[in-house]
Formats: sequence, C-alpha cells, structure tokens
Amino acid sequence: MHARILYGSDQPLIAVVTGLYEKLNLLRQLYGNDELGGILDGIIDRKLRLNRMVELQRKVAPSVAELAEFQMIRQQFTQYVANLAQQKPQDHDIRSKNGISKSRL
Repeated sequence: MHARILYGSDQPLIAVVTGLYEKLNLLRQLYGNDELGGILDGIIDRKLRLNRMVELQRKVAPSVAELAEFQMIRQQFTQYVANLAQQKPQDHDIRSKNGISKSRL
C-alpha cells in the first residue's frame, strides 16, 4: 500500500515494488555498501538543511543567530561537495550499468 502511495496506482504492484528496489540498489551503488537506512537518513538530513538554508536566505532581516546558522549550513554543504570531489567518481560507471542518462540524475 505504501509503495502505491509513493508511485501511484497506474502500475501493477510488482512493477512498483521492483522500481523501488532498483532505486534503492542504485543508492547503495552510489554511496558504496553503506546501510540503506543510513544512506536515506543522510539524504533526508541534507534536504532538510538545504530547505533551512533557503528559508534563512529568503529572510529580509535575519538575526545574528540566523546569519550564523546560514553560514554554518553553507559551510557544511561546501565541505560535503569538497569531500565528493576527492572521492573516485563512481556515477559514470553506475549510470552506464543501469542505463541512466546524466540528465535523469
């Protein structure tokens, strides 16, 4: 039932579940062999911090504490990107194995 809520009811249930497992497998390949729960927690955490950064950026007159929070979040994202740049690129090999174009990522 949860899979149908996520992906709609226009597909057979087996196709929905298979699609979810394919996406989870792709995440494991992109993040190494980390535990899926940890991978998903990291993705959710980054999205929440990004949303907060956008919220702070839109404020007309942020407080000193909000400015400091914005700077901290921005620094965390800068460090995250720097860490990614130091890692061996894996996404090209993974995309070609899974038949995914760069524009879909």
